Amino acid sequence: MKLIQLLELCSDSIVVDIVDINTDVAIASYDGKNSIPKYLNDCILSASCINVNIKDDYFGCSGSIATMTIKVDTELILTETGRKNVEGYIRELESKAKEIIDAGKDTSDDTTLPTCEDIINDVKWIGLDDDGEYYNGWSVTDHYEADYPLLLKYGRDLKFAKEDVL
Repeated sequence: MKLIQLLELCSDSIVVDIVDINTDVAIASYDGKNSIPKYLNDCILSASCINVNIKDDYFGCSGSIATMTIKVDTELILTETGRKNVEGYIRELESKAKEIIDAGKDTSDDTTLPTCEDIINDVKWIGLDDDGEYYNGWSVTDHYEADYPLLLKYGRDLKFAKEDVL
């Protein structure tokens, strides 16, 4: 069962605290009285391994009634739309670099244009922001940047390799 499905089954009296095992920091909390916050997936996926502490506060119990440890597979991959967007962005970088170099405005001695693999590795390194977006600019030559940064959105351009984790 997915964690999100489990949370949807929780009663009004259930409180769930989600803690990043690596940092021992609470990254999300949910009670059955409210709808599941949209940011919950991103909070959970920001950690590689989480503890889920389930408490029943119906009777004022302060201790956990259950604890789960979940290894979260956070490998992001490009969707078909994302691959097309990244390939288009790389073509624009190549075109701008060629234009600048051919005009003698700059060199590319210390700059290598990214590949799709470079960009997905950067997404994994930087991560997604609170809105589920990756937003980063790339150099086209030693002293010139792209005209605009690359924007990739979770759901449209990116997905998790194993969608059934949450």
